[in-house]
Amino acid sequence: MSKLLIVGGGYAGVWAAMSAAAEKHRRQDETVEISLLSRDGFLTMRPRLYEPLSDYIRTPLAPLMKEIGVDFRIADVTSIAEKRKRVITTDKQEVSYDRLVLATGSALSKPDLPGAELCFDVDDWEAASRLNKHYDTLSEDASFVVIGASFAGIEIATELRSRFGEAVRIHLVDQNETAVHFMGQNALPHIDEALTAARIERHLGRGIEKITRKGVQLQGGEFLESETVILATGMRASTLTQSVQGEKDAYGRLKVDGSLRVIGSSDIYAGGDTSHAYADEEHVALMSCQHAIQLGRYVGHNAMSDLLGQDWILYRQEVYRTCLDLGKWGALFTVGWNPEVQATRDEGKAIKHQIVNSLIYPPSPENGPDEIFRQISLIEEMKAVV
Repeated sequence: MSKLLIVGGGYAGVWAAMSAAAEKHRRQDETVEISLLSRDGFLTMRPRLYEPLSDYIRTPLAPLMKEIGVDFRIADVTSIAEKRKRVITTDKQEVSYDRLVLATGSALSKPDLPGAELCFDVDDWEAASRLNKHYDTLSEDASFVVIGASFAGIEIATELRSRFGEAVRIHLVDQNETAVHFMGQNALPHIDEALTAARIERHLGRGIEKITRKGVQLQGGEFLESETVILATGMRASTLTQSVQGEKDAYGRLKVDGSLRVIGSSDIYAGGDTSHAYADEEHVALMSCQHAIQLGRYVGHNAMSDLLGQDWILYRQEVYRTCLDLGKWGALFTVGWNPEVQATRDEGKAIKHQIVNSLIYPPSPENGPDEIFRQISLIEEMKAVV
């Protein structure tokens, strides 16, 4: 019996498990055992953690994995013994594999600033829960500082206005001269309009000297008073990538070939935020759920096909979309690597709701394995296109 081991219970890992199981089912193969290791029992809808927390933001994994025949275990993997084909967990257990899919995602890249440890974030369920408990202690005229005018930072800032009303002050700080500078000139006027409508005080093109319990000291002398400083300062790949031989990019992601196998490795694949993969001929997939889901589908299929001696499918994801929540103003929906605005305000908000309430969720285990496999299988998708 061969062993396909998937490490990571986020988008890439869960979709890899479903995709591998779909290919195993399609070939009616009983020679490969699929296992998924996750540090907890839930798929957390990470793009929604800036919202008020609810149980719907987390989906239990055990029922889905049981339905599709994947062995599911809660385990926190700390290192990979690549030569021995083992992963090692926090309790010193070793789990063997014949093929490994590394899909342990990414974590917040915290700035090297005095006082950074005082900040909050919404990087995972635990961090978001800590922040929400802190919210309950605040007065009606509280002041907030969000560091990072990124996609996440803007969603946090505009959600704060929706949640706390007009009395609070909200500061948005970034060393770049424009918010979400990568969105391009077509999108920026809409973002600026929404931030102005939400009365977000922007401090762009500004560096930070230090963070204290009373607020943020900007370079140049200005001090922003706040007892709530929230980081939205970008991501770095899981530190587990450092256990694997192979070239990494500036974010710590493992460089992979078209099958998503780690370059230089014969038996390790990487998907989601751990992989530096080309979505088309010139663009590298981003650290986002839309890329992680598709990377998961391809990496699960290809790792399974490798074990079965079958051909793999070249990963491609040429269409890139974004939908930025802008609070009461609405949302901004764009298409393309050079983003073109397709919908704004209420129309954009409707698209955002569809994405975060439906499209980023896995199929329900109540659908049964046949329907789950039909939805997930890359082969069935290609048949439908033809």
